[in-house]
Amino acid sequence: MMAILSRGAATLMRDRTGLLLSALATAIVTLPVWFVRFAPLHDFPFHVARMFILNDLVHGGAFTRFYEVNSLVIPNLGMDLVVLALEQVFSIETACRIFIVLMIFLMISGADFLHRTLFRTSGLAVPIAALLAYNSIFVLGFMNYLLGVALVPWAAGIFIRVRSWPALPRLALGLVLGLVLFFAHLVAFGLYAIIVAGLELQAVWPILRTAPRAAAARLAWSAMPFVVIVALFFLFSPTAGAPTDRPPGSQFDGSLAWIVGTLKYKLWLLRRFLVGGQNLLLDYATAGLAIVIAAVLFMVTRVRIARQAMLALGLLCLAFLLAPSFLLSATYLDMRLPIAIALVAAGCVHFAAGTARMQMRLMVLLFGLVVLRSAVLTRDWIGYDAVQRQFTDAFACLPSDSVLFVARPPGTGMGLWSGYWQPPIKQIASLASVTHGIFVPQTAANPAQQSIRLRPYVEEMYAFQNKPGPLPVANVAALHATIGAIRALMQRSGAAPTRGGAWVVYLMLLETRGLDDPVVEEAPRVFHNGLFSIYRLIPDAQGGGADACAMSATAEGTSYVR
Repeated sequence: MMAILSRGAATLMRDRTGLLLSALATAIVTLPVWFVRFAPLHDFPFHVARMFILNDLVHGGAFTRFYEVNSLVIPNLGMDLVVLALEQVFSIETACRIFIVLMIFLMISGADFLHRTLFRTSGLAVPIAALLAYNSIFVLGFMNYLLGVALVPWAAGIFIRVRSWPALPRLALGLVLGLVLFFAHLVAFGLYAIIVAGLELQAVWPILRTAPRAAAARLAWSAMPFVVIVALFFLFSPTAGAPTDRPPGSQFDGSLAWIVGTLKYKLWLLRRFLVGGQNLLLDYATAGLAIVIAAVLFMVTRVRIARQAMLALGLLCLAFLLAPSFLLSATYLDMRLPIAIALVAAGCVHFAAGTARMQMRLMVLLFGLVVLRSAVLTRDWIGYDAVQRQFTDAFACLPSDSVLFVARPPGTGMGLWSGYWQPPIKQIASLASVTHGIFVPQTAANPAQQSIRLRPYVEEMYAFQNKPGPLPVANVAALHATIGAIRALMQRSGAAPTRGGAWVVYLMLLETRGLDDPVVEEAPRVFHNGLFSIYRLIPDAQGGGADACAMSATAEGTSYVR
């Protein structure tokens, strides 16, 4: 065992050049992160809120009134475990920044590690992976999944490097790798299983006829960690029993029209996965330059695909074609796969230039594109941060133990596919929990997906708010009806855990211009700036109650970008 560990340490030392190059690429890619308080990513606000609440629960803080720690046998805990550890030393903002940096570093260095494993050289894996780091899945803020994806090339490279080990140490390491990926994200675990299956099936094929027992034994040893972990998942994880919420028309019906429609949808996903959406000009300019650079690479380099990984890559592509959009509690499953396949491919494909000078020129060209992209995104994110600060400043108007519901007019371009968000504000109310200790029923706390769950007496608030996301209010009459429904809901909820049993409740209406900036007589407006308004619902207008700040009646200061 000591000899094995020594060889592993020596191998990592040989890879230090790739690690240093990956660190440089990570520093460039993550430059925008250090210029904002919270990364302007779609789901990021409720991820940050969950991290804050989880840490608060561990230390017996105020949020124990509303939440409790859920079962931790959930394949969706990567960010939770990392940030919870970091929060013991850093602030929540710094801990989340460090997590993003770590995730991007693992993504870039993982592709390089796999490439070095297969080709004994770094090649162009680092800049290619750096260009892949900012993608549509990152903009959507699927943090746990991206951490799992970042670990997949690492796990694949380690699996290849230890194939000659004795069976028992290989089994133990396989269990460790499988568990790490399982707890990061279930889909990442499945992708790793597909890669291992491809690698092992291709390896045993030549001996399948001559030595079938040896081939079967090798496959069995490789499959055993996955069998054990899958058994634990179905026995102990609440995720295993989660229903699959398929939208109408998504089920396979065998018709030619359905097959053609599905293929068109898959091609659309391939086109979209590199498009972050926050700066379309930058996205398409980068895509255009990438196509030109790819053409140059194919003309001036010799392209090699690692022979032993060909079946694994083929199985990954097949998985993308066959994957449904919804499985267990995972949504948009097939949309997530292209970035993982592209990262693995970056490690499995080698571009060999004719000379070292040509290789260096290609490296500089790709790094130049990474620098340009990061500089433009830094400028954009600084502007987005100014918009987010309008919200966090407004949350200071509310008492720390109040409740904040969220509504929006329909058709305002905030749905997942109805448009792009510059910055995304659909989930931004969750930051009120982080910055001012406010209970936000919109914050995701699904027992099948998250490390936190709601206490029973607030579950109805969560169910009412998450249908999903902000409550739709088509007109002013619907806004009045929503206010009445929230008041009735709070009456049914019984006594509040603070303020002598009295609830203090607010409603934030996003993009108020969609309803012509309504003023509601029975719900005083305590904040307004043209982008959003906050109304006090309980105590109502007759019940009085002081507000923490005066209403801003001007909209000129709003800098929301559409």
